[in-house]
Amino acid sequence: MKVCVISWLFHPYIGGSELVATELAYELKRRDFEVFVITTSSFLSSFKLVEEVENKIKIYRFYPLNFYWVKNSSKKSFILKTLWHLIDIWNFRTYIVVKKILEKEKPDIIHTHKIRGLSPAVWSAAKRLKIPIIHTLHDYELLSPKGDLYGKIGSLFDNPRSIFKIYANIRRDQSNNVDVVTSPAEFTLNKHLEAEYFRNAQKFVVRNWADTITYNDFEQIMSVRKVFLKKGIVNLLYIGRLEKIKGVHLLMDVFSKVPNKKINLHIAGEGSLLNNLKNCCNKDRRICFYGSIYNKEKEEIFKKCHILILPSIYYEISPVVIYEAYKYGLLIIASKIGGIPELVEEGKTGYLFHSENSKELQRIIEFIIENKNLIVEYNENSYKKSFEYTKINAVDEYIKIYLRCLSHS
Repeated sequence: MKVCVISWLFHPYIGGSELVATELAYELKRRDFEVFVITTSSFLSSFKLVEEVENKIKIYRFYPLNFYWVKNSSKKSFILKTLWHLIDIWNFRTYIVVKKILEKEKPDIIHTHKIRGLSPAVWSAAKRLKIPIIHTLHDYELLSPKGDLYGKIGSLFDNPRSIFKIYANIRRDQSNNVDVVTSPAEFTLNKHLEAEYFRNAQKFVVRNWADTITYNDFEQIMSVRKVFLKKGIVNLLYIGRLEKIKGVHLLMDVFSKVPNKKINLHIAGEGSLLNNLKNCCNKDRRICFYGSIYNKEKEEIFKKCHILILPSIYYEISPVVIYEAYKYGLLIIASKIGGIPELVEEGKTGYLFHSENSKELQRIIEFIIENKNLIVEYNENSYKKSFEYTKINAVDEYIKIYLRCLSHS
């Protein structure tokens, strides 16, 4: 079987959705599938179509004709962003380039991931060539230009204005080209189905994943954590973007009210709130900022922390950081919002609190501090949970979906 993986970004640009797309492509190749990838590149790196090979996988990179590259959107003006999104409703150059690649490669299946910057024109190209389409939801980009259903623009999903209705209606009609839609969260899938997207598609929930570690490695991690606990030290971890939608400001406010001097908060990530958060902590020595961390440094911080806190105030899909926390066996405290409750087993692997309820979050943190014996139990439960969310299991599910899709085409 020949599979085309399409993603807005691909290795070496690794975030949540692109990490899933990259690891899926690598695992399919490892299982002797024919795999090639279509993704974007910046205007400066290549206006022409570039073909390269990485880990024995052919990768096509091109610049979809627009006002800027999708990864360079953060500092653009509102007007420029609006014009960019109008083009991204259906990008003509994407259609021409992707159709040309598909005609050359002749895949049996195309599996699209996040398509921001490419636009649903990728589906039109595949549909024109009668190639079955599987799409995996990674955010709410099809429902809202912002992609997260938060703030003035994101909230238009629930109370659409005229121009937004046009955007939503076009995207809804384009989604009818998809043969199978998958999501790592039932919540996210239902949000799209309630809005009447993917009316012609089969629907499946396929969770994200993280690699597992051996029990011996986990025991070594726990031996270090237990030393901290014997000294009364508990290490909390926040890892993610330092933005309001992530609720990190709420966490900082709550932590400042916890008087215990042996509780540490490790914050890893970058974002617009970084300087403000540093100023607000008043040189609290219990708080440590790391910036963006990757690979070995990321692994080390997971190993020494007991608890992951995810205080999001918007509809998270299925945060990869939760799967990573299970890999290293962390107790999880998270907002009861979006797809998060589908992953956290309350009273076994962690605790949930109502989003933006700082008093509830504070009560949970203080309860755990007063009952440190629970941390070891929950750490062990989380480690066991990691084996439910493996790459092998997820790719097995995707392959079953591919075969089912082909049998119905």
